Amino acid sequence: MAVCYRTRMSLLNAWPLLLIGFSVVIGPVLVFAYLRSDLFPKSPYSVTSVVLLTLCLILLQIHHAAYFVAGGEPTAEWSYVYALLIAPALFFFFGRYVVSPQASFSPLLLLCLVPCLLPAVVPVRTAFNIVLLIGAGYALWFAWIVVSLRPLRKQHTFELGFAIIVTLMAAGVFTLSTFLQTGSYFYLFYSQSIGIAYILVTFALVAIPDFVTDLFELARVKYSPTTLGAVDEISKCSELDQTMQMRELWRDQDLSLTTLAEEVDLTGHQLSELLNQHRGESFSNYLRRYRIEAAKTQLLAEPNASVLAIGMEVGFRSQSTFYAAFKAETGLSPGVFRQQKGLGKPS
Repeated sequence: MAVCYRTRMSLLNAWPLLLIGFSVVIGPVLVFAYLRSDLFPKSPYSVTSVVLLTLCLILLQIHHAAYFVAGGEPTAEWSYVYALLIAPALFFFFGRYVVSPQASFSPLLLLCLVPCLLPAVVPVRTAFNIVLLIGAGYALWFAWIVVSLRPLRKQHTFELGFAIIVTLMAAGVFTLSTFLQTGSYFYLFYSQSIGIAYILVTFALVAIPDFVTDLFELARVKYSPTTLGAVDEISKCSELDQTMQMRELWRDQDLSLTTLAEEVDLTGHQLSELLNQHRGESFSNYLRRYRIEAAKTQLLAEPNASVLAIGMEVGFRSQSTFYAAFKAETGLSPGVFRQQKGLGKPS
């Protein structure tokens, strides 16, 4: 009986450490990928905010791991106290400059750091509650940015789920800090919230790459000054469609926003804005629409060809991305689409 109890308790202690370990490892990996990738527009402010927020979260997680392993009180360590106090401000800068790296900097933004001085005038616990409430507000603001871009994407279920989870986690951290007297539940929930946030980001990058690229692209279009002042927009839209149709550029698996923009003598930002203003969609949606229309034609014209072969031929990199895109556009899988047309069996 005692052995079973000890085993059960060890498993309960192991689970928080697994998520903490994951976040400590994946955080630097994501920063490295962000810095190396050409997909994400960057600025000195965005790079600084990414690095500082990651370091802050890693420091918090190291303290959380020490608490679960050896006990003690993290709030007795000044490094934990100030990491917790500065984390919401760093998250704000992250949300502002990573999603919209071209945003300007104002010295007034440094007022976000003022709550770090609260322990000088109020008890530490009160300072935590105030700062975590501010952090919940920042989380809600960031969730709103993500959700506000949903109308410009076809596959937008993840945005809503992401926004809800981020908001609930921020509210949960604040609630536990404010209303529970014991700190163990707070440390557990806070550390796991950080781990879950990293899981969501990793999942989005791996399973829904369009979500991340669209987020950057659409935020840049929405929050930046227009770049189409000297562009004949109607003519460019017609040229863009003709180029895509006649040269079948959508078959190129490596076709990017920048590459397509160069084909019609635009910058990537101009093409994003053009598609947003005149097509009401992002580059990935625009490209996916051409690929799915071609796939529908080939599925019917070549009933013996495999779904994977057709997906690859029209520009998709894998069967899973083809299936997801096809279902988002038509509401059906490629196999069911064929079956409804009287060709083949669903797959």
